[in-house]
Amino acid sequence: MAWQGNIRLNRADGTTARYRLALAPRFTAGTVTGTYGMLCELDTATQTPPEFLESGNPAIGRGTPLLDAETGMWTAKIFADELARRFDRLDVEEHPGTLLYLGFSRAKPALHSAIAMRLAEELRDIVRPTDLLGRVDLTTIALWCDGMDHLTGGERAARFCGKFPALMPENSRIPAGVATRWPGSCDEPRTLMEHAGVALCLADMATDRIPPESNSTGAWRVWQQD
Repeated sequence: MAWQGNIRLNRADGTTARYRLALAPRFTAGTVTGTYGMLCELDTATQTPPEFLESGNPAIGRGTPLLDAETGMWTAKIFADELARRFDRLDVEEHPGTLLYLGFSRAKPALHSAIAMRLAEELRDIVRPTDLLGRVDLTTIALWCDGMDHLTGGERAARFCGKFPALMPENSRIPAGVATRWPGSCDEPRTLMEHAGVALCLADMATDRIPPESNSTGAWRVWQQD
């Protein structure tokens, strides 16, 4: 439901220039009523690309980020709003859902943008149309999967941790945190995101203990209530 890409357009003086075009749907009472967009010239040295699209929906608030400029994914606030829309239906259908956090805070800061964009590219090629992607902070990518339980979520996290590092700049390790929402649990998006964050922190600490010379990739952890 969001798109971002680079295009080349002709100027009035006959020259051409590269632009970044980002588009997202405008919602009113849960219905798509239009489209937001932003066009940013990439070839102008003095032009600073915007970090997000802004929402004009009063229910969301003017100035609230819609899309992350680097990955084209939903930002944390909008991602949480999209999660909330899924929960009622899953409760009625008595299906679980699972949130995966993929982190790269141990990578060099100069690589954060490149890793985020690479992860976004890989995830878009493998996720289902019903899955939800977001960038919740500078070094965390979120993936929500309708109907997935903690066992399947753990299996997917293990595959990500094993596959993605070889595709990342400098083979950066990618730990994963997994949190599952069960039907009727009454867990809100913020609660679920906190659980996934705790699981990611535990996975990150486990990854940090892996010797650099080891061939092991990032660790993963599943949040469980005591």
